[in-house]
Amino acid sequence: MKRVFMAAVLMLSSLSVQAAQTCIQDDHGREVCWNKPVQRIVTTSSNLTRLLYAAGAGSRLVGADSYSTFPENTAKPADIGSFPNFNLEQILALKPDVVLVWGQVIGKEIIERLQGLGLKVFYVDQNTIADIASSIQKLGALAGTGSVANQSAAAFTERYQKLLTTYQQRKKTRVFYEMWNVPLMTVGSKHLINEAINMCGGDNIFSDLDTGVVTVGLETVLQRNPEIIITRDQFSKNDEIPKEWAPLRPVKAVKNGMIIPFPDNLLTMPTPKMLDGIELLCQKVQAARDLNTAGKP
Repeated sequence: MKRVFMAAVLMLSSLSVQAAQTCIQDDHGREVCWNKPVQRIVTTSSNLTRLLYAAGAGSRLVGADSYSTFPENTAKPADIGSFPNFNLEQILALKPDVVLVWGQVIGKEIIERLQGLGLKVFYVDQNTIADIASSIQKLGALAGTGSVANQSAAAFTERYQKLLTTYQQRKKTRVFYEMWNVPLMTVGSKHLINEAINMCGGDNIFSDLDTGVVTVGLETVLQRNPEIIITRDQFSKNDEIPKEWAPLRPVKAVKNGMIIPFPDNLLTMPTPKMLDGIELLCQKVQAARDLNTAGKP
């Protein structure tokens, strides 16, 4: 009888532990579970750091990559280095409950090394701009800050929809986005910037390429004749940009002076701030559209 009683106690204890366990599916379809609330978080890219703060969980951050920025008057977490040279010893010493990774950027080898150290890895990826809201909500659920996260996600979605309805149905304007200048690189249909261009009523001249970032030739840009060229101002001074594109004077964007330097990282990092970049992009595309409407060649 005593053995039966003890077995029942052990079974109930086991059920209690299981009931207390929290499991959340990450963006690679993996179910990641914890037996206690997540209190110590490490982020491996700056966009994940921003998403975590948007979810109201910045106080749980104990380590972040070297490029992360933080709100004013907040304690900075430990610097864990940056991709691909993370300080794995530092990460392990921080004893995180979970390490957040941007699977589209962080290599498989590094993730396997993190897991090999016994660390729990949680993938946070976005296939669409709207997924940014979902990421915020998921991080809120992970950290137990769902109320703040849901408010942030709702505000993001509302602004996203407003930009979509304001610009997307306007007259299509051919856009070339310079992701890198040497070699010349742009974005195909699988990059979020392609979606951002579409939101603005733009037509990415390389949207027929079923890829993310791709190297292209000046001759192909000439053939596709964009009406506006967006350049990342990280790579060249504003007064040098026309010289860079001088060989393409027949291109409509070059003839009309629609070569626009664009603040770096406003569109390249999937965070709530990306909507600032999209709004600015839409204004630039609209300027090219207005120029064409005014009868420029």
